Amino acid sequence: MGKIIWIDTETTGLYSNRNAIIELAVIIDINGSIASEFTIQFKPHDGAKIEPRALEINGRTEEEIDSFPELQFGIIKFKQKMKSYVNKFDPKDKFIAAGYNILFDLGFIREAFTRAGDKFGIGSWCFNCPIDVWSSIGRYMVMNELQLPNFKLETMCNHFKIELNAHNPMSDITATRELFYRIEEELSNGRRHDLAAQNG
Repeated sequence: MGKIIWIDTETTGLYSNRNAIIELAVIIDINGSIASEFTIQFKPHDGAKIEPRALEINGRTEEEIDSFPELQFGIIKFKQKMKSYVNKFDPKDKFIAAGYNILFDLGFIREAFTRAGDKFGIGSWCFNCPIDVWSSIGRYMVMNELQLPNFKLETMCNHFKIELNAHNPMSDITATRELFYRIEEELSNGRRHDLAAQNG
């Protein structure tokens, strides 16, 4: 199956160009098994806009996030963890980044790399073809004619009876990973059933 890096971020707002990443949860997934999982905290960079609503959702205070390690130290720790599993100089040896609304998270991570002085960014470590679990949900809903009130992670986890402590980044990404494999398994079973019916 290859190497997947499951990521979820907590931030001080919705916009990577003016808000800041404050927490990153990571699961290293090698051939479908968890090889490592860790969380990194980041002090907001100078000039970052801190939205009160974002902190309320994250359950953090300004004083608390101001005590987190400086951004560059968090990025160094992140890269040290990644190089245990990927040779960034080998174009065939990369992670596939995955998550829930993954482009949001990747935007903040790319911005963090840039602010830490790394001009190559996360692209040195990952293929440019992320997995967004939203796409799997769309396929699942079409195949099963499923109607749900929204596409929030919490809603999908309730549907599949997956445990979730919302807005805790490690809980979020653990649930996202389980949701992905659950949906992919059901879709695969559905395809096999359809083929069996056609061939019968």
